[in-house]
Amino acid sequence: MNINLQISQTSITEDFVVKAYEVQNDGSLSEVASISVPAPHSTPEWVAFTGLDKVTHTIKVIGATSTIEYNNYEKTPSVDTVTLFDFIQFKIGDGGTYTPAADTNVYANPYMAGMAANEYLVCREVKGFLIEGLQIANEPTGGGFSLLGGSLFEDGEQITILPKPKVVRTPVNDSVVGKQFGPTIGNANMFVDVTSTLSYVPTHLRKLIRLAGVNANYKFTSANVPPLGYIFRITNFGSYGAVSPLPKVTFENAPAKYGNTTVTTVSIPFAQVIECVWDGTQWNLSLSFPLTATLPTYAKGVKVVGDVSGAGTTVTIGAGDGLPTQTNANYHISFQIVSNGVPFNDNTIIASVIASTKTTTQFQLILGEARTIVQNVSIDWCVINF
Repeated sequence: MNINLQISQTSITEDFVVKAYEVQNDGSLSEVASISVPAPHSTPEWVAFTGLDKVTHTIKVIGATSTIEYNNYEKTPSVDTVTLFDFIQFKIGDGGTYTPAADTNVYANPYMAGMAANEYLVCREVKGFLIEGLQIANEPTGGGFSLLGGSLFEDGEQITILPKPKVVRTPVNDSVVGKQFGPTIGNANMFVDVTSTLSYVPTHLRKLIRLAGVNANYKFTSANVPPLGYIFRITNFGSYGAVSPLPKVTFENAPAKYGNTTVTTVSIPFAQVIECVWDGTQWNLSLSFPLTATLPTYAKGVKVVGDVSGAGTTVTIGAGDGLPTQTNANYHISFQIVSNGVPFNDNTIIASVIASTKTTTQFQLILGEARTIVQNVSIDWCVINF
């Protein structure tokens, strides 16, 4: 829906801010768009709101500095129902069902029942279009008209009746907020990138919210509460996505319902998305992956060993080797022996993981040589935790 407002010429010297609000079911207002109109206002100025939802809106003209509300308008959208009628033609003496006889002055046709005098035109072959109240009188009950001033239908005369289209205008409250993304006033993009803490403002309506980086925190606060029924889609995906730590959404104005409980924050794993809707009391997650969902984490590094002497050389890999503290000790370990010297000599080593040594901060390998010889090797290791 589009709303155009003309601001009249005025001597007021401050800038104006023209704001559009959706009128909620309880009569409260929720801002959806605003347009700045700088002073001076020496000539009439037009302000155009486009892409609004098809519900009742209030438009306010507010002083940018004084915050005085200079004007307040309400617009209820409407739908026009247009009924089209075919024209009627007959010739006196043609024997038609509703054709009047010659030398009479009344034309009766139930097809025209309920039509007002200004809803049709009558044209006589010789006299042209007839004037209501002067040459004809409408007969709305049964449908039709009568000739005035002693005039009578003449044998062989042709008559044409032209009913006008009938327009019935009906106020509607027909929300179309299912259209999720599109350019709006104040934000021509179809997305909002969140790189740190960012709170919702009305220009975020109908935008894809892209969490951009590990510090991203998108907040819904009491300062700007969205209108009812808009779907917010918030994603941690693409070139802006972050694997760890997880960016999040914070519900400050009211909690979000999640199963049989409520939450105030939702972390969004990489390549996943949530959708949330404000119902006036709480947030609802209309689409969400489990809050506990995580992706595997990994760590890797190289441990220089050098020569392996005998059958029981123990190598410990921990924080000093690049292993971060793990959430649990049930991680998977992969490794390979890398030759730093003579490949043939370095192929004489046997190695395995000592399972009992796995903790959240370290693990150990045991290496042994198949034959006594000087080696020069490193351990190229990788840990994957699910």
